[in-house]
This record gives sequence, structure tokens and C-alpha cells, in this order.
Amino acid sequence: MLTNLQVRNRLKREILRAGSLRNLAKRWCVSPSYMSDVMLGQRNPGPAILKPLGLKRRIRRDYMEA
Repeated sequence: MLTNLQVRNRLKREILRAGSLRNLAKRWCVSPSYMSDVMLGQRNPGPAILKPLGLKRRIRRDYMEA
């Protein structure tokens, strides 16, 4: 399981390989502003970013006493 920071680090490596955030966003068919928000931690990455990274979201349900 990866943290949001680890996912952002993977995304950062892909951005560097693509030459720019804009290039990668175009290649992955997402808006540059969305990708930027993910990189800044302002939004969680969705399937359009997770899938090209070879990842998928796992939702864990925890319960606690009221």
C-alpha cells in the first residue's frame, strides 16, 4: 500500500520523463490543472492518473466504537 506522497513521487518521476507536467497531462488525457492539483496534494489522484502508474485505489473501512 502506498501513501499519497509516494504516489505523488511516482507521478513526479513520470513528469520528469515526459519533460513537463503539460506533456504528461496531454499524453494521459487529463487537464494540466488537475495533475498540478494532485502534485500539490490539493486533490487525490483518480483512475486517470492511477491507472497509467499501474495503481488502483483501495478503500479500507475501519470501524470504531461510538
